[in-house]
Amino acid sequence: MVEIRQGEEINGRYVLKESIGRGTFGQVWLAHDRAKDEDVAIKFYVALDNKGREEFIQEYRIAAGLEHPNLLVTKDFGVWQDHPWLTMRFCDSGSAGDIVGKLRPTLKDELTIWRFIHDVAAGLAYLHHVKPEPIVHQDIKPDNVLIASDGTFLITDFGISKRIRNTISKQSTRALKAGAPAYMGPERFSDNPEPVFASDVWSLGVSIYELAEGELPFSGMGGMMMNKGVEIPMLSSGWSENLNDIMRWCLEKETWDRARADQVAEIAKAVLDFQGKVCVESLIMDMKRNASSTVKGEKINPKATNPYVRGTDKAQSESKQEENIEVDNSECIVSKDWWQKPSSWIIVTFVLTLVVFFVWNGTREEQTKDIISPIVKKTTPTDAQDTTPKVVKAQDEKDVIVAPEKKKVTVAPEKKKSESLKKSIPEENDPLTNVVRQGVLSLGYATWKGNIKRGKPDGKGIMTFSSSHRIDSRDSKGRIAEAGDKVEGSYLNGHLSFGKWYKSDGTTETIMIGE
Repeated sequence: MVEIRQGEEINGRYVLKESIGRGTFGQVWLAHDRAKDEDVAIKFYVALDNKGREEFIQEYRIAAGLEHPNLLVTKDFGVWQDHPWLTMRFCDSGSAGDIVGKLRPTLKDELTIWRFIHDVAAGLAYLHHVKPEPIVHQDIKPDNVLIASDGTFLITDFGISKRIRNTISKQSTRALKAGAPAYMGPERFSDNPEPVFASDVWSLGVSIYELAEGELPFSGMGGMMMNKGVEIPMLSSGWSENLNDIMRWCLEKETWDRARADQVAEIAKAVLDFQGKVCVESLIMDMKRNASSTVKGEKINPKATNPYVRGTDKAQSESKQEENIEVDNSECIVSKDWWQKPSSWIIVTFVLTLVVFFVWNGTREEQTKDIISPIVKKTTPTDAQDTTPKVVKAQDEKDVIVAPEKKKVTVAPEKKKSESLKKSIPEENDPLTNVVRQGVLSLGYATWKGNIKRGKPDGKGIMTFSSSHRIDSRDSKGRIAEAGDKVEGSYLNGHLSFGKWYKSDGTTETIMIGE
């Protein structure tokens, strides 16, 4: 095997400067392009035989025609000393793998993860819709996502099909032992694993966990652990529920239960547009509810997250990314899928019981009337009640309206009982109930406008301080808000968990209790 060394000239054009990394199937070098007088990245794959090299070139003729803002597209490709190679734009900011372990649960760092989620999902959605044959990446991980100078995340290594991977694996001991099992979904460990779109989404979920926690989930053993019954992990406290929800949707065990790449990109765009002030749980529920069993008359493949291919038109793809999403923040207060919650069914059952009781009680009263009505008619045939107000003349000739005399009514014991039951039904505004509502709550030192539960701030909203007061009794830093300060964020049972402090002096501070 020929050793790739510094100073080598490739294709009479690219001069190798230094090795900048190794991947599953080869190594990456920084090279200088003499023709354009610029630096490029050139990736060498393991040496292949004649058939393997021909297959590789054929594959990359297709991949070279792809274009998307979140793909690191190939500029040139060929073969050198039996090693297939291709060139790409050089990204001096490194890869997403370089920031693993450096992010903290702050608003800024979480938005960085959301940008990663959006860009990778958008690139995958494009690949999954390519005609005539969609592309499954099969190796999504932070190391294969580079960072452009403007902060955009770019997917690389996306043109290698399963056939080429098998060819490389057969001809390379190193590649055979590689394959990044930590990022492989449960379906990849079956007897006859087939590449499906859902596998890329599962790998994205693992990458989200790795960026947030600084380590791999499932002890680095990937979906194999889920096949053994291990549950989907949770992110540590400090990271938002939104981030946790999207990660867990990506990591669903069954391929048909996972999000599609375009759905993940759409949710991430909403979070970025509204700076996290959306309810991802509600967006996910809406998407699941709106999922159709057929698309344009075609049956959905349950093993894939994208059931159809819509073409590679760049304008169509980009317009899909730029769709504006109308988000109702009240979704975070009471989920539209309230009927899925056990507590909701308890309330519904209680109300239905009362309705049945009232109907039954009303029927009994009607039956009683039917029995006593003839008796009343026989005993007082001329005593019909005249309830019409009468007009009489007084001495001053002015009309005077006289109301009819009110009769004393005796309430049946059953009716009294039903009235007491009505009073026992909890009102929505009762501070002792678990009903979540929106409103304004005065706390003396501040006014809360947002979600209220059991008479306390609970959910998203804005706290406006009217006098100097501690931000929260659980704040270990003892921060004091002044009159006029505002804290916009999420509260749980009256305590701030995450928010942005807008101070009266014009400065802001992100607060996470427990940081």
